Amino acid sequence: MKSAVIIFTVCLVAVSAASPISVPQLDGRIVGGTNVTIQSHPYQISLLYFNSHICGGFIVAPRYVVTAAHCTDGANATQLSIRAGSAVIHSGGVVSAVTTINQNPSYNRNTLDYDISVLFLTSILNYTTAIQPTALPLFGQAIPVNATAVVTGWGTTSENGTYLSINLQAVQLLTISQASCRAVYGTLTVTDRMLCASYVGRDFCSGDTGGPLRVNNATVGIASWGYGCARPNYPGVYSNVAALRNFIQSVAGV
Repeated sequence: MKSAVIIFTVCLVAVSAASPISVPQLDGRIVGGTNVTIQSHPYQISLLYFNSHICGGFIVAPRYVVTAAHCTDGANATQLSIRAGSAVIHSGGVVSAVTTINQNPSYNRNTLDYDISVLFLTSILNYTTAIQPTALPLFGQAIPVNATAVVTGWGTTSENGTYLSINLQAVQLLTISQASCRAVYGTLTVTDRMLCASYVGRDFCSGDTGGPLRVNNATVGIASWGYGCARPNYPGVYSNVAALRNFIQSVAGV
């Protein structure tokens, strides 16, 4: 299970030594993907913990970004910042400190239900061709089954990989039904705040959690958890943005 595997070994070893941050050991990398430009995914951000990449995220307003709650759980805002406007993981674009972590109060670190945080930035993100907000679904909007979906991030490219991707990667998946996802994971909880996507040999993993899953040019999911990475018959599980849309609106006003 992704929550039982080390989250991109290289960066989080240093992170764990610096602070008792309680980020679950999620495996969240892009497997089977290709390099992409930031102009093709200008909403994508890198979440930094003491200036090292730990998770993905996405822009929803000039001073607000969204990520997974497991990426911020146990952290202080002063420890976090974000990089926007760059496809390169360690350089370029603009970096903004985080002023406030708005973690969903219903977040459950054991089941990863309500796995969403909205971060308020210290500085405004000036929109360019490389920095743009993502479109979002309406509250409660149904996500069609077998829809083409795209997930992006800088995670490692194999389940046992130890190095993050230098360049932003994207991979194309298909959404699957809630019933099919629940049947696969059995006793593991796939709640109504979650959705699933999969394709043979493709997935997200270490370093990608918190990042966006897009369908029809809207961000419908937040990379959250799963069993291994790109394992046959085990889809990736995402926070369902449509089910959590009211939380985003209440914090960011969008």
